[in-house]
Amino acid sequence: MTGTTRPAQNLRPVQRGAKSAAAKQWAREVGIAHAARTKLANRLREKQVSGKRVQPYIRQYLSAAAARFCGALAALRGEPDRQTAEALAAAVNPWRAGYRPIRWHKHAKKSGGYRPICALPPDLKAVHYVIAGALKAAFVPKDHIYGVTGRGRDEAARRLKEAQNAGLSYLAKLDIVDCFQSINPDSLYQLPLPKEVIRRALDTRNMTFEEWEPQKGKTTNQRLSGIPVQSHSESGPRGLLQGSPASNLILAWLLNDAPMPEGVMVLICTDNIAVAAADHTTRQAAIESLVAYFQRDCPAGPLNLCPAVYAGPGTEPFDFLSYEFDPDQAGIGIAASALSKLEGRLADLEDDDTLDDLTFALATWQTLRSFRSGFSAAADAEAQLDHYARLAGFWLDGRQNAFLSDLHAHVFDPPTTTEGAVIARLLQGYRLPKHRNNNCVNATKAAE
Repeated sequence: MTGTTRPAQNLRPVQRGAKSAAAKQWAREVGIAHAARTKLANRLREKQVSGKRVQPYIRQYLSAAAARFCGALAALRGEPDRQTAEALAAAVNPWRAGYRPIRWHKHAKKSGGYRPICALPPDLKAVHYVIAGALKAAFVPKDHIYGVTGRGRDEAARRLKEAQNAGLSYLAKLDIVDCFQSINPDSLYQLPLPKEVIRRALDTRNMTFEEWEPQKGKTTNQRLSGIPVQSHSESGPRGLLQGSPASNLILAWLLNDAPMPEGVMVLICTDNIAVAAADHTTRQAAIESLVAYFQRDCPAGPLNLCPAVYAGPGTEPFDFLSYEFDPDQAGIGIAASALSKLEGRLADLEDDDTLDDLTFALATWQTLRSFRSGFSAAADAEAQLDHYARLAGFWLDGRQNAFLSDLHAHVFDPPTTTEGAVIARLLQGYRLPKHRNNNCVNATKAAE
């Protein structure tokens, strides 16, 4: 679906009025704050690398105005105005006690049951961004840890494929059952954070919750009860908050020192675990070792592992983190389950009679491009997505808009071509409606 490409002309954006002096000054101040926060993080990282005790520097980071201000900006997202950002930043204090009840709702899991997804109040969410920034600067992931900055899902997929190509072709995957819910809150106190901060901002036993239920087809929530649900409730959030920007990093920190079985490669990406071995006996021994550790010896637990799913010579290709690992292919593929979700999202757009031609095209391009960007480790991803791009193109042709149909043939073109630049310009600032965006393929969540 690339077609013939042409070098992009020097397309200049339409001027919609010069940026006001106040807006420029605000942008400069935001940039200065980010630079100051980066300097704090780099200093903390340097102290960690040099072997110095990091707790005093973490305390300095948490106390710094720049870190708190950037936490407020991250919690607000987008481009908040000065008044809103400064008001929230003034309320950001990692040592503060007494937050508003945290709203949560039940998100159904494909395996049955649900996850309690939390919507943190802006001030607490900003604090969690500050905490995540401090922990990120001080964290040194060990060889088995992925799902953190610099060692994401795509890096885990590449390493697993390298192992498979190198002869570790007996694979298995497991995940931690109800992982975030099962984390022992006492284990949080091993983090290099002030105990008061952990107690007030991270320990769910000291928080209150309110259950809300998303209204179908709407972006707002309907309150079910005005009575806060205490965190020790069997149905409410416990352990690590699902929805917090700090939870994945905290989980990685808690699992960083897990002893790894010898003679195999083990990858842990959030709550997903992969094992690669040279033979099935070694693989099974490694799995039994991991199960025993998580059940009996893991300080964050006990944590239970689901039954292993196996693959190896003569079996179907191995799926992990929504990628496909075929021993007969040198590169990484995209899992059929992920492609099926993509097709479903595109079909939902086609079935929506309320979308005009341009909106349908934009939503389709956004869906395809977002999916493509979520699979950077895939070998020749555009070829794997060609069928779905052609299918969407067929639906777009039915609208009889020649201009949009011609552009669609270049949906994956880079902005260095004329068509790619036009598509990028049209998509600039475009966002799917929230209820659609929540249903779009999310590469990270697809690994559940």
